[in-house]
Amino acid sequence: MESCSENSQQQIRLLSNFYYLSGYILECSLKYLILEFYGHPSADEVNNTSCEALGFNKRNKFLIHDLSELQNKLEVKFTDFTSRSENELINDLIDDWGPNYRYENVQRSQHDVTLFFNHAVSFTSKI
Repeated sequence: MESCSENSQQQIRLLSNFYYLSGYILECSLKYLILEFYGHPSADEVNNTSCEALGFNKRNKFLIHDLSELQNKLEVKFTDFTSRSENELINDLIDDWGPNYRYENVQRSQHDVTLFFNHAVSFTSKI
């Protein structure tokens, strides 16, 4: 009996971590694209000086984790590239994601997490 409960708790933790990491993939991808579209040299360290030289403030562009806000910042330079989906469930999962998610007690279904992960992988394949 303990084993079933442990397995359920382990599955919940794994799904939660998988959801968190899928959102983190999107976050890093959006940040990469913002740097790319602003012309940040790929070999240079991303810091206040290198960002200011391109005309934007690092703190305002990168020290955020809101995927919708990052998408908005990307669209300022490149309107045709979006992390959003035609599937509203995926958009809800994007909107609900945040770095604190891993510390919250919110459960996602395996279906939703898999859908979110597949979307993240699909998005990164466009880069």
